[in-house]
Amino acid sequence: MSGYISSAVARAEREDGLTELLDDLDRELGPVDDADLAWADRALGLA
Repeated sequence: MSGYISSAVARAEREDGLTELLDDLDRELGPVDDADLAWADRALGLA
């Protein structure tokens, strides 16, 4: 059980770090616009 909890805590910390990085990028570069999101979806085969 402790391994599961340790894994969940580590995952939450990684997600928090990613959220902070994305927030920093938004502040520096501005938000991603819809055209860029559409391009990424097509490039990844999601659209």
